[in-house]
Amino acid sequence: MVAARRAVRPPPCPGPVGVVAPGGLVIDAATLDRFTSVTIEVDEELERTIVESIVGVDLAVDILFAVRTMRRNRDAHGLRCVISPRGSMGVARLVKAGFPLRRAIEMRILKAADEATTRKLTETLIEWSER
Repeated sequence: MVAARRAVRPPPCPGPVGVVAPGGLVIDAATLDRFTSVTIEVDEELERTIVESIVGVDLAVDILFAVRTMRRNRDAHGLRCVISPRGSMGVARLVKAGFPLRRAIEMRILKAADEATTRKLTETLIEWSER
């Protein structure tokens, strides 16, 4: 017979220290000091080429309009969230598989966003395509 062992719990984490990364992860000062941050702009031409290769030109226009509008809204509101070309490609793959564009964006880009963030990111998207 195996004796039961008491569960060992780690000590509680201290309150937020340092910077909050996208997704809400708190990065402490010691970790921040180990790495250099480099901002790399999205290569929109490469993104367009890849998305077009997945869904064709017509659907790529709709996808990229929505994604780039959400990026502008993110920047205008100072939101800390990632809307990467990988997200655009994921949306394109979902649309190609038959999901409506709105649902594909919700599943791939907005999945971790709370209601207020989603509202800010999509506020200037007047009509969501149902393709």
